Amino acid sequence: MVYCNKCKHNFEPKVRTKYIEKDVEEVFFNCPKCHERYTAYYTNNKIKKMQKNRAKPILIEGEMNRLEEIYSTH
Repeated sequence: MVYCNKCKHNFEPKVRTKYIEKDVEEVFFNCPKCHERYTAYYTNNKIKKMQKNRAKPILIEGEMNRLEEIYSTH
């Protein structure tokens, strides 16, 4: 269950993926009542490869943060 900060509605999120460019994906969900958008995370092929190779979480987090800085609209 997720709580919407904008309209205070509780709901089960329907997670969606949007390809932003090349290999960059945004994973997100929207509030079904007010349509507020919540980005869960950004990922790319580099992150997927690091996860597959069991890279240190700090390295994966660093790449995720880099993508968020580039692509976040907030």
